[in-house]
Amino acid sequence: MLTKTLPSWLKLVITSRTVHENEWKKLDRFLVLNIDENPDELIDFIREKLPELDSDSIFECCQGSWFYVSQYSRALNANLLTVPSTSQSSDNNLITFPRGASLLPNGVSALLAQIESELPTHLNLYLRLIAASRRPPTRQRLIAVTVLTASRPTNLVEADLRECEPILECTDPLILSGAWRERFMDDECEEGHALWAQFIQRTGCNTLQTLVEFAYHLAHSGELHYLDRIRLLREFGADMIELKCPVFDYMTTDLLVKAGATILDHRQQKRL
Repeated sequence: MLTKTLPSWLKLVITSRTVHENEWKKLDRFLVLNIDENPDELIDFIREKLPELDSDSIFECCQGSWFYVSQYSRALNANLLTVPSTSQSSDNNLITFPRGASLLPNGVSALLAQIESELPTHLNLYLRLIAASRRPPTRQRLIAVTVLTASRPTNLVEADLRECEPILECTDPLILSGAWRERFMDDECEEGHALWAQFIQRTGCNTLQTLVEFAYHLAHSGELHYLDRIRLLREFGADMIELKCPVFDYMTTDLLVKAGATILDHRQQKRL
């Protein structure tokens, strides 16, 4: 699946973690550089981000993930997590961990589970909305869509977003990275797309750009959320518009055409 998304001219692939044998076979046509074979840079990164902790212990638990190191550092700095109380301090004030003791979260999933337990209960709602947005949403826009579609008071949403700041790459617009961004992808994003579609439906499509964005979210929201998506688009005038070329992706363009929109490129190609 990964190789299908890469351009044919690409010849070099860099991996930062151990790749399963089945995945290696899919990368046969590439020159693969595995930076995990030389961990010096990752260890330097650990020492920079977590200078008070034993780098060997962190290196073992992060399983080659730079994202793990970054998120662990952020969580400690934001007091979402604390250093295990049973850890030991050596003479140079470096905190070490007894061998065989499971004091540190082992792997990204375990780390995120610990961090998530300290974050707002509506975290997944915000992650879905951010992941489903075609562009990183501004803070105010995310607040607006949450208030309107989830009936959550503005002050509580604002407080939630402040608590979520340690896991955000950017706080305005709201940008996720790593496993937080990947939690809701493809079909798992349908609920987020449905909420954005509901927001646009209730606030109106005053511009062609908004109408096309409405179509984008409808196309990706799944039929269970919107069985009458074609009728909805026609109510907003989709059957009256002409587009110079396909928009966003195939699913969006196909839905607009079914709703009556004209794609000029398609019409001209048929005449040739």
